[in-house]
Amino acid sequence: MKKRLFVMMNIAVLIMFCASRKENVIDVKLEKVSTIGKNDGSENEIFAKIQDFCFDNAGNIYVLDSEFLNIKVYDKNNNLVNVIGGNYGQGPGEFLQPRSIDVDSLLNIYVVDYRKNDITVFNRFGKILTVKKVRPKTSLIKVGKPFEVYGLAHPLLFKGNLIDYYNLKINKGIPRVASFCERQHGKDSLNIVNSGYFGDIDINKNNEIFYAFPYPYEIRRFLSDGKLTESYKRRIPYFKPPDKKSGVLDISTGVEQIVTFSNEISDNLLLCKYYRRKYGRVKNCTKYYFDFWDMKKGELLCTYTDKQLNLVDADWVKIDSKGYLYASYSEEYPHVDKFKLTINKK
Repeated sequence: MKKRLFVMMNIAVLIMFCASRKENVIDVKLEKVSTIGKNDGSENEIFAKIQDFCFDNAGNIYVLDSEFLNIKVYDKNNNLVNVIGGNYGQGPGEFLQPRSIDVDSLLNIYVVDYRKNDITVFNRFGKILTVKKVRPKTSLIKVGKPFEVYGLAHPLLFKGNLIDYYNLKINKGIPRVASFCERQHGKDSLNIVNSGYFGDIDINKNNEIFYAFPYPYEIRRFLSDGKLTESYKRRIPYFKPPDKKSGVLDISTGVEQIVTFSNEISDNLLLCKYYRRKYGRVKNCTKYYFDFWDMKKGELLCTYTDKQLNLVDADWVKIDSKGYLYASYSEEYPHVDKFKLTINKK
């Protein structure tokens, strides 16, 4: 009886999994173009730890190194053109624990420091334009219009909305204008907070804000003023709520990253990266999946594994305005690979 029940449960899970899957309506291919970063060399030739990176519309790439405490700027031909920062400390232009970076349309560079609780804005030559305090333990930032920043802080430290909207032109106090994106409620939400996971944020060319919860699979879409316009959800049977592993809360399945971009298929695509982790006696094994969404239609276009896209061991993936996909790696040595991204309808 127990064996029969076990078989029936497996069949039910398989049916739900098949029902949740969808035939790919587009083909996605990646072709490696170049690599930024070397295996050895001087401090200006290698990365110690790639914490984050971003692009501007001219094709320059900005890589934040949280060990060297600097930003390396490369042109579209991967030539190093500038190194900003590099000093440890509390003073202007110095860092304690830089966590996230972004750039605006004027080529101003924004860096949030997790320990200093501030955002430093540099111009493209490395001159400091302003330094502003933000909510403690802010870890991720995205820039809309110049000096308008959207930030995510560690949700364990506060009970309010998840996204903070800052206007860095405000001169007095913390320049927070508004907060939005109501957090989830209930046990699972509390466990996610306690485990240290807090989702991801991105902004598209129309200045719309997208937020992804780590669990369950839910992506919310907001106007720049914080008004919720749409929510995208997907039923994935193997997604599990947070659980304790060796006394520590962990999420064995969950959404890790979202990236918005445009191409010939749609002017509002979104890439969602999520994972499934298996715990073994010797080592853990994590498999990543990539969903491509047409946000204009609210339609899931395809799903690929990290192996299918040749993105095994990739840490963060991002897509620039020209449609190139970049992936950062820590294995072998810290580096960023650039890929030509091709998407065709089937």
